Amino acid sequence: MEGELYSDRNSIVRKYVVDAGSGDSRVRAEYYYSEKGIPRFTYRFRGAFNGTRVEERIYFDEIGKHLYTNRKAEGPGYNPSGLTDTVVDPRSKYAGLCKE
Repeated sequence: MEGELYSDRNSIVRKYVVDAGSGDSRVRAEYYYSEKGIPRFTYRFRGAFNGTRVEERIYFDEIGKHLYTNRKAEGPGYNPSGLTDTVVDPRSKYAGLCKE
């Protein structure tokens, strides 16, 4: 699993990306944050060799509370990716990826 952090000039994380895959599948999550570091939006993608594609757009209000999820799926399906709806502390999660 790989990750990337994107911070603004005030060192506030504004985007955190997690990417992983194997020979037959791929997952990616992009977590977006407000200027206060609060989760606002998540884009999640899962794809598999069997033709399955799942895209999710997850929206949060100004305090980080889940509002709704827009989900599109096609194909026969497969097991969930294990990627969370949001990451509250992206720096800590990213640091954990670097230790693996």
